[in-house]
Amino acid sequence: MEYRIFGPGGSPSEGFRRNIQEWVKLDGTQRDAIGDWLLASKDCDPSASPLPASIAASTLLPEQFRHAADGLRGLLWAWQEYGLQLSDIERDLLLIGLDSEALAVIVPFLARLSRIKRRVWACDYATSKQVEGLPTMDGLNFTCEARAVFGGDPAGRDPVRDSYKQFLGVIPVIIMELITSDNNGNNERTAIQLSEEDFEWLRKAIERTHEQLSIMKERTAAVAFDGNGLQ
Repeated sequence: MEYRIFGPGGSPSEGFRRNIQEWVKLDGTQRDAIGDWLLASKDCDPSASPLPASIAASTLLPEQFRHAADGLRGLLWAWQEYGLQLSDIERDLLLIGLDSEALAVIVPFLARLSRIKRRVWACDYATSKQVEGLPTMDGLNFTCEARAVFGGDPAGRDPVRDSYKQFLGVIPVIIMELITSDNNGNNERTAIQLSEEDFEWLRKAIERTHEQLSIMKERTAAVAFDGNGLQ
């Protein structure tokens, strides 16, 4: 059995089946909320945080939204990528087990979204370019702590035997925890301690880079990728 929406030799994954079934179980109002979001969204990324305001205000649970939206995005991407007809998608959905009642709902729904299939397709490629190559940042945490200062040598080579018992006060220390992952899903945590002076240097460096980014975006506006411009 050859499917067309999964590319040559491809077959439906369990995740895809789950996402489509999740969409089928939604009511009409919930489906419309996802469709309206897809039509209005710039990058069509359901995993982004926070949840879109329109989705948060609906009766959709976050996981319902993400699974169902991912299923639709997958169909729209394949539609564009493989140059399919809507009838090709209908055939494959029938092959993976959707009944005629579900098809009668999802096929017209996809037809409504047909004008954004190229945008969804392009945004997926843009997203992949953001995660390819060097590891990307998944999280950044800062912790402020007051670190105790005692006298004495850590190795115990003190000229005065009890100098390590002398409490001299506390100093501020900032712990920066960086969480990264590569495109193979490997995660790594790196913790760096910063003095107050180090942290101020980092803050100024970020501000300068932000200014440079704004200048670069202004200079390259003519060739910048903009998902909303792709219909």
